[in-house]
Amino acid sequence: MSSTVSGLLTNMLDRLLTTAFHNISMAKGLHNDVTNLQNTLTIINAFILDAENKQTQSNSISLWLHQLKYTLFDASDILDEIECESLRNQVVKANGNFNTKVQRYLSFSSNPFAFRVKMANKIKDINHKIDEICSLRMKLGLSVSENHASGSGNSSTRLRRETHSYVKSSHVIGRDEEKEKIIRFLMEPPLGNDDDEIDVIPIVGIGGLGKTTLAQLVYNDDRVIELFELRMWVYVSDEFDVKRLVSEILKAMHGMEVDAQTHSFDQLRNLLRERLWGKKFLLVLDDVWNEDYREWLELKKLLLGMQDDGDDKLGSKIVTTTRSDRVGSIMGNAYKHNLKYLPEEECIRLFIKYAFLSGEEKRYPRLVEIGKDIARKCKGLPLAVVSLGSLLYTRLDESEWKKIRDSQIWRVNPRDDDGILAALKLSYNHLSSGLKQCFSYCSIFPKGYEYTNLELISFWMAHGLLQTRNEDEEPEDIGEFYIQELVSRSFFECASEEQLVIDGLISEELDLLGISFFKMHDLVHDLGVFTMQSERKVVSFNSTNVQEKVQHLSFSDSGEGVPAFGKTSSKIRTIGFWHAFQKELAITDPFVKWISNKFKYLRVLNIQGSDFQFLPDCFDKMKHLRYLDLSYCRRLEKLPDSICKLQSLEALGT
Repeated sequence: MSSTVSGLLTNMLDRLLTTAFHNISMAKGLHNDVTNLQNTLTIINAFILDAENKQTQSNSISLWLHQLKYTLFDASDILDEIECESLRNQVVKANGNFNTKVQRYLSFSSNPFAFRVKMANKIKDINHKIDEICSLRMKLGLSVSENHASGSGNSSTRLRRETHSYVKSSHVIGRDEEKEKIIRFLMEPPLGNDDDEIDVIPIVGIGGLGKTTLAQLVYNDDRVIELFELRMWVYVSDEFDVKRLVSEILKAMHGMEVDAQTHSFDQLRNLLRERLWGKKFLLVLDDVWNEDYREWLELKKLLLGMQDDGDDKLGSKIVTTTRSDRVGSIMGNAYKHNLKYLPEEECIRLFIKYAFLSGEEKRYPRLVEIGKDIARKCKGLPLAVVSLGSLLYTRLDESEWKKIRDSQIWRVNPRDDDGILAALKLSYNHLSSGLKQCFSYCSIFPKGYEYTNLELISFWMAHGLLQTRNEDEEPEDIGEFYIQELVSRSFFECASEEQLVIDGLISEELDLLGISFFKMHDLVHDLGVFTMQSERKVVSFNSTNVQEKVQHLSFSDSGEGVPAFGKTSSKIRTIGFWHAFQKELAITDPFVKWISNKFKYLRVLNIQGSDFQFLPDCFDKMKHLRYLDLSYCRRLEKLPDSICKLQSLEALGT
């Protein structure tokens, strides 16, 4: 899955269009070459969203995207080289004496003319490669995306299975309390006396959590059936088109087929008025993504015009399900229900229900114990529990159960449109291209990791993911916005206040420092890993096989000497010890020197928790390093002089 290509491409185009890079390319005599690269990227950008939408149906398109991605990585390195050289020249102008400047000019590596020729040749080579890749688009049947033509950065074309209003209550476990809470709100009188409002109850939560199931339970409860004269279930999805929705509402009343294409909007509105006037109704809008308040207001006004009977409000209600907290806030005025993860014991009960014939589990206690482990791994996500339970239904081979328990969960039906991955991938597909890229990079950190906003923003900035489009923007502000977007869309959970107290942290103090903590559900983290594919890898110190396409390494341990990885790419961008943070880290001088000599394109180096008293003085070669994390290095007394030569350094964690 190469959906991050659009983010990478958008990021590069934003970078090339900045005033700062324009000035650099002019100063270096590379303006024409850079402009040609920009034009090539602009052409191919028109086809990227179509390619990403079609990649799951075509191996050829998937391979095409992979080839493009790694070529774009090379192009990004060239842009970095140009920026680094410009920064180095600024340092020389500010600090260097006449002799130093002469020596630098005579040096081939620093000679401005030699540098320009070298970079011009590299850009021409990259342009040629991208042109070759671009020329294949017609053979692959790629077309200009409508979203691109309209200026939208989102890919919203997705395969979806339309929902319906019925669910068998005996198949649902663990939502009784939440169901009762929502029904109580439905039975209460309308809120206030404001004629401009209709009570709306949003159910908010991540994909696969059971929002639709909860809405179905409420919709089919006998008390609700008795309470409302009319009940209507409408599946909304991406397209919040009011005319289409009115047509769907009419259809939901009595199975009345009304074609939105052949009826005018006035005709549909009159039909709606005729059918709804003076009736107390319940409308469920399932799977809402629209964040435009104006569109919601247009539909709400239509419905408000149907609910008044004389001077009294009838008490009609609307229930919506959505993955976005922002959507819930836009639509809801009565009570917003944030759906919780299913407790562990109820996950186990649900798994057993789907994995065994009724009562059969008593005959297979060993399978039940393995099944409990599988259910726990689902971390409260009902769709995952049901999917894996159904997968093992009537399969009584213990080895098969162990294989599921011990494997990565995404190996289960990775292309199944009704599976776990598909349910969560819908939310991922709905992110902007830049946000997709930032989300994917979160998977470089281990499961269960508590991110802070400061660390994550520094990490994203180091990898150039927070490109500003004008001089008034700051990358840190974009990073804060992205974090809030990930929280709003249920990719991140804010760490609870109770947990912060347990960890010895006081929330008031953190607020003053501007520090926030976030966690990611294990299955959401697995989605991030899936989107990164072969670009990130967790390795042990003694690993011998690291594929050449790997860009980000996280070590699970440390050791003496240097790793024997064999043929490792010199273009590794991240090296860190997040997966080994709780262990004793004996990182040695030879290891740090090995990193310095081998990985010249390194952007992030995290050696937090290491036992150094004095770091080796070898950082002068790391001209691309932007983020160095030395936090929790309790014995560290002094930084080496070569740290001062890290010309690109943006953040130093101590």
